[in-house]
Amino acid sequence: MEDQKAVIAEGNASLEGDCLSYWEDPEQTVSHRIIFTDDEIRIERTADIRSVTRLCFGKKWMTQVFSPYGELRFETELLDYAYNASYRSVEYRVFQGMNEVSHQRMVWELEEILDE
Repeated sequence: MEDQKAVIAEGNASLEGDCLSYWEDPEQTVSHRIIFTDDEIRIERTADIRSVTRLCFGKKWMTQVFSPYGELRFETELLDYAYNASYRSVEYRVFQGMNEVSHQRMVWELEEILDE
């Protein structure tokens, strides 16, 4: 999927403090929780195969993938991070050893929904 864009999810999300939560699918079987702190960004995906991606400027961090076949670990490198009230964005690379296995840019555009 080199240089491809895809909308992973479009729908309702919850932003409580620095934690963004949403479902990836209409059946609500794949959840995402993204935690933005001063020290790191943590992307947690829960499904049949669960993953936790930790990103931090200035140092390599890690992704853990938990599957029925065991745990896999990869290194991560945060390239860019943008953050304001209506927009969140992270760009990062994932490595296995010295080999880059993924280069991701994730964007969350947020719009407040007012109760009627």
